[in-house]
Amino acid sequence: MKAVQLSVAKFEQLVSSRQHGQALRYLIAILSACESGRLFATDAMGEEKSLQFHTRLAAAAGSLLLEPDLSLSGKAYEQLAVLNRDLSQIFAASGFGSTGHLLPLIETPGGGAKGTAIDDRRRRFLAATTLESMPGKMAEFLERCSPELALPIVLGLLAARMVLTPAATEHRRQLLALGPVIERGALTDALVPPLASAWMLCSYADAPGKHGIKVHLNRLVRRWLAEKGVADRDLPAPRSVRQRPTLLVAAEQLVSTHAMYRCYASFIRQLGQKFRMVMMAGAADADDRAKSLFDEVIQVPDRLDIGRIAALAGELEPDLIYFPSLGMRPWTVVMANLRLAPIQFFTLGHPATSQSSCIDYVLMGRDILGNPDCFSERIVLLQSPGSLYEMRHDAPGILPELRERPDPVRIAVPARGMKITAAFLDLCAEIEEKAKGSAEFHFFPNFRGTLHCAISRQIRNRLPRAIAHPSKSYGEYIGNLNRCDLALSTFPFGNACSTIDALGQGIPVVSFQGPEPHSRTDLRIQRAMGLPEWLCARDAASFRDAALRLIGDHGLRLELSTALVEKNVDQTLFDEEHGRHPTDFVDTVWWLYEHHDLIRNDPRKVWEPEIRETLIPQGADE
Repeated sequence: MKAVQLSVAKFEQLVSSRQHGQALRYLIAILSACESGRLFATDAMGEEKSLQFHTRLAAAAGSLLLEPDLSLSGKAYEQLAVLNRDLSQIFAASGFGSTGHLLPLIETPGGGAKGTAIDDRRRRFLAATTLESMPGKMAEFLERCSPELALPIVLGLLAARMVLTPAATEHRRQLLALGPVIERGALTDALVPPLASAWMLCSYADAPGKHGIKVHLNRLVRRWLAEKGVADRDLPAPRSVRQRPTLLVAAEQLVSTHAMYRCYASFIRQLGQKFRMVMMAGAADADDRAKSLFDEVIQVPDRLDIGRIAALAGELEPDLIYFPSLGMRPWTVVMANLRLAPIQFFTLGHPATSQSSCIDYVLMGRDILGNPDCFSERIVLLQSPGSLYEMRHDAPGILPELRERPDPVRIAVPARGMKITAAFLDLCAEIEEKAKGSAEFHFFPNFRGTLHCAISRQIRNRLPRAIAHPSKSYGEYIGNLNRCDLALSTFPFGNACSTIDALGQGIPVVSFQGPEPHSRTDLRIQRAMGLPEWLCARDAASFRDAALRLIGDHGLRLELSTALVEKNVDQTLFDEEHGRHPTDFVDTVWWLYEHHDLIRNDPRKVWEPEIRETLIPQGADE
């Protein structure tokens, strides 16, 4: 994707000459380029030039937002709110660190002004607010705000991809409790992308009840759909059972080099044995290797045209709709709030509940389920322990480098930046301190541009010696990972493919076991590889102790690494699992298809394979 050349000097000139309208449009262009991943100029800069670049951008943006004569229309305010995370990233990558210094300089919302002046001031105040800088009583203020002001900025703030400090963590917790407040608002087309981001990214929060916000987001979506005249499909009653039913796969991301293909291609391949397979996906979200798994492929419009998408799905008259993952694309979040097939289910490509009444089932391996109460859907367990992973076809085949007595011990954190939390960084800092200089952290957040600069600075604010690697090709990433000696998985949202990457290079992994599937995938993989249970901690203290044990005991670490190399992660996780459960997924989905009418009238929430086999004999509900 081509980088956008936007001039900092041009932006500064527009601001200093008080050309407010043009300056505002230029700022929105800068933030939009940052959001779309087209502002790559910072990738080629050194650290010093990057700091200068972002500090100049932030200073000009701050001056503009402080300008009393700046008039923010409702549309301009909405645009800034939608791009809030990009403004936050620019300030985080700058010498300012956040927008905290701006807010006291903008008059307190309410002041003594009236009418248009107070509306402009409130909009400027909210537009300048980020998760990091949010005032302590901001949540109370938002509760008193009009829905037109509150909804855009709450969605914008909850769409943040980087929440690494205690302040930002607490502010996100407060915002996640504002579901009833945002539900009063009216969703617009422009607000659907940040809503979808908020819907997905709440999973990464370190907060109890974090998925509750989805109930309110789903209601907003349903109202928006009704206003557009997009309705549920009229389904035939009674439901007919066909010999080869049509199964529509709503694929958010199925490019063959992506983790979703790696995790779910084998399941999709199984489904083709009994179902007519049709995929819906964006133009850039499926390649020829993925398309070859289907009988038909429907391209989703580039622009979010949910009426068209619903019509395309309805014309197929699908018997089932399957979401391999749910949350990574706005169109799927919206589609999951429509009833377009008699049976609609998902797997844990993004491992969290949908809280949608239009989703009937979630299917998962028996080792992945923790607390069933974390899901609103009926839970159907597979015979297999989890996904049947496949190797990437472009895997570089780099031989493991096992270092006998490294100094320092290199600790990898191979996790997307959204997974890194303040509590995790605090624990890393404690591990580094207790290791007394013998540990060196290497983070792989898989970000680039401004976002990478921002997360690098925030990581080093807590771990000054840490190295944050920018996004690289898969081969380069494996090469850098291979030079590490052990790995830590993040919490509460852990890893799957990144843990496989580490174990494949003979790198033992310390992980964290929690109540939700996103904190249990590491456990399943580690068990399959025969690693000791103490490497999967249940609390912060045992996590810290496990990491320190691996850092301090070179013999133990080398013994674990050697065993991983000899066992071969490819053989264990790929060939062996596929051999044991070659038709598990398709058999389970076919059972759901045949017995759906009976199941939905049964109060049982968790359906284990043994219950399916004994409770409902074949053909019992026909």
